[in-house]
Amino acid sequence: MIFRALDRSVTPQDCRVLVKHGQTSRSSPFVAALAKEYQLNDLADRSSIQRRNPSDAHERPQLQILTVDASMFQVQQEPSQQKDLSVMCPDPVDLPAYLTDWPNTSLAFQPQNGGTNACRNHGDRSTMVPREHYPLEVWFYRKVFYIVTNPDDVQALYKQTTTISWLRFVQDLYRWIGISQENIVRLWQAPTELQKAQDPVRRLPPNQMVEEYEHRQLLPGENMDKIAKTVVAYVDNMVRWDQVQSHCANVPLTVSTPADISLLDWTTEVFLRTTTEVYWGKSIWKVAPNLIRSFLVWEETTWKYIFQIPYLFSKDMYTARDQLIGAFTAYFGQPRSARADATYFVKAAEQELRDIAFDDNDVGKVHMLQFWAINGNVHKVTFWIFAYLAHDPNLLERIREETAAGVANDAPNVPFLTEQCPQLESLFLEVLRLKMSSSLMRHVTEPTVLGGKVLAKDHNVMVPYRQLHFDEDVWGENVSQFDPMRFLKDKHLSRSSSFRPFGGGQHLCPGRFLARHAVFSFVALALSRFEISLAPATDKSDGKARQCRQRFPRADESKPGLGCLAPVAGDRLILRIAPRGCE
Repeated sequence: MIFRALDRSVTPQDCRVLVKHGQTSRSSPFVAALAKEYQLNDLADRSSIQRRNPSDAHERPQLQILTVDASMFQVQQEPSQQKDLSVMCPDPVDLPAYLTDWPNTSLAFQPQNGGTNACRNHGDRSTMVPREHYPLEVWFYRKVFYIVTNPDDVQALYKQTTTISWLRFVQDLYRWIGISQENIVRLWQAPTELQKAQDPVRRLPPNQMVEEYEHRQLLPGENMDKIAKTVVAYVDNMVRWDQVQSHCANVPLTVSTPADISLLDWTTEVFLRTTTEVYWGKSIWKVAPNLIRSFLVWEETTWKYIFQIPYLFSKDMYTARDQLIGAFTAYFGQPRSARADATYFVKAAEQELRDIAFDDNDVGKVHMLQFWAINGNVHKVTFWIFAYLAHDPNLLERIREETAAGVANDAPNVPFLTEQCPQLESLFLEVLRLKMSSSLMRHVTEPTVLGGKVLAKDHNVMVPYRQLHFDEDVWGENVSQFDPMRFLKDKHLSRSSSFRPFGGGQHLCPGRFLARHAVFSFVALALSRFEISLAPATDKSDGKARQCRQRFPRADESKPGLGCLAPVAGDRLILRIAPRGCE
């Protein structure tokens, strides 16, 4: 995270690389590239950017940056200055793109690490930008971002659609995926009156029609009922003992032998395979048998895509991206008769794109982005639910008892599960509160006043929703603690403006209904069919192997989150599962 320097006399030679604690060394590509370009020979573990000549300060009052530190922004306000809480200056030093220690930048947005939450809260923490005053303005990889954390400002942002736009960000996503400018223009070309008369359904530009088809598929209605029924049937089939055995770590098994399985591998296989096959049909596996493997690499590295990290440091992301594009290009190269089992959305979106002369490759690129959006969260949300259940047997039994009536004749009763299980509902919402890390992204098209601050044209706005989820004023002193009954104790919290697990405004996630059907069915079926507990772990800290209890998995906050946080690698949690009733 780089703030613009406040003094014109600061030169690149005055800057030092922030070396991440133990993870980035002086021999790393970041440091080596910077040293070569700017001849920096004395790189320090920590560095500061200070005014060398206070008399050269800009006329506009500013905050002085004393330390550039990705784990805690340490900023001191000069006594003589007014509370102009901008940390920007008109004439920034043009720092190299790779100066930032990228794996640590997400700490700026994580509440427990003193980033923007530290800027919001009072007490023992920093008071750099109190939440009730202004959006925070930061320089991030040569781009200006306004970080908005006040719920009232977020509400105002949703309503400001004339000068703060989603359009630029969406077009950038298409551009970065390889869609040509010519085709981007086609995507946003409004239909003529003649075209509307010939086909009244197409009343919007193609890009918006693709979004419209998605809403028709996923919002309550006939199409939603159809796809939900199919998804639940897939989940029902995959949460069975013979399927669990295929994930076990100890083989061969008998029907009475417990299976030790990786929880994340299990939920990933169930939900990614289910949604992929339900949407695109079985033929997707014929042309892309390694689709899920490529997606998992992509999912781990997509923050590099959003922030456009140079190729030198993003080869893994670009490789996975190209593999996914290739998979969907090959899929749409098949005859339509081979893809007849695809959903309404896939078929309608393809036709919309074909009608503006998109070839297989461009159709594949658009669907690759849709695939990413559809598969980004549910498997991880379910992972966290079972991580909490496995670590709290009493909670597990309460949820099992509550959902028992929702599994009749070994089949899920979805209306019961989604409408008559308040403890499961509260557990689900609390996991979303703690583990969702998505952000709203917008682009300022004209100067706009928000929260008493003027947002400049051509800059970007980011709302890290997770900061709202850790607001003590809303959630109480135990804001950082897991409380599975939090939303049951106070039912108004689910409607709070500080609870945004699915976004908000015009772009509220349409998949939220399908997600609830799938997750609740998985939970009820798994608890109905299996005895579930933590598999024993082995502690070798004293040189002797002994059994111990697995620790609760840590959320991976080492990079910017774009959805539900994944567990730290190595913390994937092993469950011991056996059919219920077997000794």
